Amino acid sequence: MLARANGNFNKTPCFEVDPQTCLAKSVAAFFKPFIDELDYLLSEDWWKRVWIVQEADVSPRVVFAYASERPPIPVWQRAYAWYKQHSAGCCRIHIPQMRHSLADTRLLNILAVCMERLDRVLSARAGVRSGEEVSLYRLRYNFNMQQATDRRDLIYGLLGLVNDWGSVAPITPDYSKATSPSVLACGVGDGGN
Repeated sequence: MLARANGNFNKTPCFEVDPQTCLAKSVAAFFKPFIDELDYLLSEDWWKRVWIVQEADVSPRVVFAYASERPPIPVWQRAYAWYKQHSAGCCRIHIPQMRHSLADTRLLNILAVCMERLDRVLSARAGVRSGEEVSLYRLRYNFNMQQATDRRDLIYGLLGLVNDWGSVAPITPDYSKATSPSVLACGVGDGGN
C-alpha cells in the first residue's frame, strides 16, 4: 500500500500524491473512513486477546468485516504482500520521508500496524492449513503481544494450533492448576528454549 510515484504510488489509490515530490501528501478522502474503522477495530480489546488467533486460524472460513467492507482472507493477504514488498524493498527509503510529508501520519501508522497484526494471524493460519510444523514456543514467540484475563490462556488459547510437540506429550488445558506448571510445560516442551 506504500509505494513511490514512479510506477508504485500512482497505482495506490489510498494516497494522493504530490506530482512534484512524488510523495504522498495525504490519504485520499474516500479511504479515510475505512482507515479510521481499521483503527477502531484494532484498538478493540477482543482483537488483542490471544483467543482471536485460534479463532482466525482454526475456522474454515474467516472474514474480517469493518466499516461497510467484508474483504475475504485473500484480499488481506494480497494487501500485506503489497505492503511488505514495498516497505522492505523499493520504497523503504521513502517511508521516513512520507512520515514527515504526509498530513495524515496517524493514518499511515494505522495502516502499518494493521498490516503487521494481520500478517501474524494470516501467517499462522497459512502454516496451520499447509501442515507446517507449529510448536507452542513458536506461537508464543509470534503472539507474545496478545493478552488474556487469565494468564494460563496465553498458552491454552494457542494449543489448538500446535501440531509439533517435540518429545513431550501435548499439554491439556487444566484450569485447576496454577500458571507456573503450564509455563514450565511449555518451556520443557520446546527443549527449554
